[in-house]
Amino acid sequence: MEPPDTSDILSFQGYTLPWSKTGQRSHTAVASAVWFWQLAVLLPPLRILFRLKACSTNEAMFVRVKLASRQRRLVGVERLRSRPNLSDKAVKTPMPPLLLIRLFGCCYSYDQTSASFIKVPRMPAGIIQQMQSAVLALTSVDQGGSWEHFNAPGSWPRRLRQAMYGPNLVPMAHFTFARFLLAELLSPLFLFQCLQIAMWAWGYVYYSYTMVLAAIMLMGCVLSASLLYAQQKRLAAVANQTRLVPIVSKGRVQAMKSQQLVPGDVIVVQAGQAVCDMVLLQGNALTDESRLTGQDVNMRKVAYTPEHYPGMEYDPNLQRPCTIFAGSFIQQV
Repeated sequence: MEPPDTSDILSFQGYTLPWSKTGQRSHTAVASAVWFWQLAVLLPPLRILFRLKACSTNEAMFVRVKLASRQRRLVGVERLRSRPNLSDKAVKTPMPPLLLIRLFGCCYSYDQTSASFIKVPRMPAGIIQQMQSAVLALTSVDQGGSWEHFNAPGSWPRRLRQAMYGPNLVPMAHFTFARFLLAELLSPLFLFQCLQIAMWAWGYVYYSYTMVLAAIMLMGCVLSASLLYAQQKRLAAVANQTRLVPIVSKGRVQAMKSQQLVPGDVIVVQAGQAVCDMVLLQGNALTDESRLTGQDVNMRKVAYTPEHYPGMEYDPNLQRPCTIFAGSFIQQV
């Protein structure tokens, strides 16, 4: 099932939970009140009517998103207390919290200028400058420099990017076995077969024959749904498998889970399956991208050098010789 186009978002309306209604989460003895409470939790219009009140977007606990398709979604607002970089000693005033909402697998951050939520860009702000600084630092290290200040955690907002981009996982839709079974039972072919069996049983009185056919058809639907459910679990296990990745931090190489990687981390490339999209900063690599492109040709990757692309910012689609894509197999480093 494809999600709606997020570019068709028309407006955002903020809502908050008033203090007079915060105690309504306790159980009540009146059955009708419990029933209306559950409806208010499940249905966004009733939830807004019975529990929430309108407020400005920057003070909202929930946001009602209005789409061009006349659909409305009620999503919760995440508040992140953003901090300035540790290297910036001049900033002493507390910064306003960062407001985030997640919709259709995408993250939106609140923009103070437009007083609305805007989609988080594919590449974080400042990542290009961080890459160029890392290349210069590696060149300095090769000439005898120190690793102590190489890509220091306080020099770039790692916590902020982790909150905005989430864990390093492949977004996949997880459906239950009942969902697959319902899809099989509602397929046009199965419904047509059920109509044929009903006509045979009504017109020719073949009850025993039609019961056997109905049982076989139901067994086929159950087996097909079980195979699809098992295949989904296998794909999720392969796509989101956890590995330990050597990451360079504070002048040392530390092991970190691949799910905790964020844009801006500097890792040591090893042979095996690539766990994320990477820019090669030093050295060469030989990769197999047949799983991604279908072409059984080994690709040679070279280090990214900003001087080779004057006036151009890094783009993974343009600088493919410098990019190792997630899912490709690294044969040699």
